Amino acid sequence: MDRTPKPGSFLMKFLKILLAVSVLIVILLAGWALALRYLPPQWFYSREIGHCEQMVLMVESYKKDHGRYPPNTDYSHNGIQDDEGVYFYRQEGDRYRVGFSVGFDGHYEYDSMRGKWSYEK
Repeated sequence: MDRTPKPGSFLMKFLKILLAVSVLIVILLAGWALALRYLPPQWFYSREIGHCEQMVLMVESYKKDHGRYPPNTDYSHNGIQDDEGVYFYRQEGDRYRVGFSVGFDGHYEYDSMRGKWSYEK
């Protein structure tokens, strides 16, 4: 007895739909992987970057008022929501870094000397 589905049968239509859905899922996953790899971090971390930009304004305001950057121990995240403890500030001589944790061991940070964002692991 031949168990091959006949053209036009319900089983054949189901298998075609299943194949089409599977291909679509693979395409979507590949697209998402490429987006994660090549799109700028601002697309994924706009809220976190916005919080850090507030921190930059506060640090620059502190320097304007006191003539120096705030020390690491004196700096507080006034007005910045940080329930998870993901944001940081590091004063290093004539420069500072602000940023946030990403994943298990990475972080994005803004370096005041370079004036740029970078990903560090």
